[in-house]
Amino acid sequence: MEVLIFGAVSLVFSTAFWAFTALPLYIIYHIGRAIDRSYHLAFMKWLMPALLILLICIWLGSSYYFFKQECRTITPMRGDVTTSMRPQGFSFYVDESVAPHGGIRFEHAVRNGLISYVESKPYNYKICAGRVLRESPRIVSIERGRDCQGLDAAGPLPEVHFLPKKKVSYWWAPPIYRAEIRVTDSASGAVLASATDLLIGGGILGNYQRAIGGDQDYEYLSCGYASSKLGPWRPSLTSRPEFEQYEVADTLFVARALASK
Repeated sequence: MEVLIFGAVSLVFSTAFWAFTALPLYIIYHIGRAIDRSYHLAFMKWLMPALLILLICIWLGSSYYFFKQECRTITPMRGDVTTSMRPQGFSFYVDESVAPHGGIRFEHAVRNGLISYVESKPYNYKICAGRVLRESPRIVSIERGRDCQGLDAAGPLPEVHFLPKKKVSYWWAPPIYRAEIRVTDSASGAVLASATDLLIGGGILGNYQRAIGGDQDYEYLSCGYASSKLGPWRPSLTSRPEFEQYEVADTLFVARALASK
């Protein structure tokens, strides 16, 4: 029964989505017909929708070309985190405008013994490394909340900020954003390191990307920070390669920044 209800709801939303897509073409077609009746220009009812489609294609093509060019200027996080680089811990903050469907997590870093603990008070998020389960490769248990003994008494933690995504400022308003990740010293406020993730999508385009891709993970596509290839931005589906790529990229970025502190 639930499958039938879900299928019916999906069908309704799909029908409404494609009807909304056809609506601008329908309206501009009738504007062309009105021009035809007034000035006897029969071709206008077809020319007007064709021009609209052409303009949309030019806008999308230009945006995608610029996006791919910008991707080449960003070097993905690569390499390994050594024991000597391992920071003790940090706190992190995620702006609401940049929170992805898959969330932002550091379980990978703690589970592999690369970071001792992580906390984010606004999100009531606190994890730390527990007992060692395996030495090679190193795997440790993850403790949460009150099980993180001594975490609150460790003093001010370095901070990792996932800042609001900012739209690139070009006259044709491409749906491209830069999402900056910044590591700061909590005592001085000095920026220890920063990195940029490049996104395309959101808004109306994001809805089309979701429809074509098949789920919410395709609302934004990204490249540069976690991978040089175009793919879903911080996806929620763990089987997607981008899920692990972002976990590894975040770990490398933060560990390197704090190791050089």
